Amino acid sequence: MDLQTHIRPELWAAIASTYRSGNYSHAIVTAMHHLSGTLRERAGVDGDGSSLAGQALGGQSPRLRINKLQTRTERDIQTGVESIVRGLFQAIRNPRSHEITEDS
Repeated sequence: MDLQTHIRPELWAAIASTYRSGNYSHAIVTAMHHLSGTLRERAGVDGDGSSLAGQALGGQSPRLRINKLQTRTERDIQTGVESIVRGLFQAIRNPRSHEITEDS
């Protein structure tokens, strides 16, 4: 699979060298740092990890909206995306930041 064709160019620029060298764990952590920076920049907040996801995507009036939040389904989607992003920090980034991990 050619990963480069499936992700945004700015993300590829952030991870290309570590990914190409086979250092996948570092590429994953770098991608998560990229996500953090994007959330901070677009939402205008300063935080990290799952609390950053909550600040940017959560609450009654999220700073970053996935949709118009007009229907129950749209609100559920917003909450679901917030949960997914929180999960990325908790299940993907944190283990690689706190323990030696080798991804293949």
